[in-house]
Amino acid sequence: MTKVKICGCRSAADIEAAAAAGADFAGMVLAPQSVRFVPQESRSRIVEAARSCSITLVCVLRNNPKPADPAEAERWYPGDMVQWHGDEGSEWASLDQRPAIRAVSGADGLRKHGKFPCRHLLVDHPEPGSGQTWDWAALQSDAPEGDWFLAGGLDAENVGDAIRALNPWAVDVSTGVEASPGEKCPQKIREFVEAVRRSVRQA
Repeated sequence: MTKVKICGCRSAADIEAAAAAGADFAGMVLAPQSVRFVPQESRSRIVEAARSCSITLVCVLRNNPKPADPAEAERWYPGDMVQWHGDEGSEWASLDQRPAIRAVSGADGLRKHGKFPCRHLLVDHPEPGSGQTWDWAALQSDAPEGDWFLAGGLDAENVGDAIRALNPWAVDVSTGVEASPGEKCPQKIREFVEAVRRSVRQA
């Protein structure tokens, strides 16, 4: 069954909405340049909510300061998993030993970073977080192997088509479940997860 990641969660309420809808992962963005950035003082509440709801929390980084060792990585960037979304090199894999996701930009990014030493790849739009769709068809003959995520402009209306076309292991959404930039909508989260489950049943 296709898994679901609700990214850009900024509060305990966002985490609870994702878990209640049946999502498998929740993303907490720690990149300061993002509208969905979670400041240091708010992170512990999100971590606690994820643990209470038993949902896997992914900390999303984009050119953040590099930690010195695994302990510092977990202290600076809390969560069950880490997602690298910037120019991080392969050395990050030894500095942070949690299960990891490497985000890449479309088919070109996949060719460039497809051998990155991590458990998962996430194939996204070249402008992550923009809510724009991209040419998913470019992946039909060149899709990643293994447990990979599809992102970029997904919402409840088009996620079924994306799943049927590419059969990703998981789908990732942020803008597509928001009422306004950075503000998650519980109803849209429910509709998105329901659309994913419906597409899987129809496959």
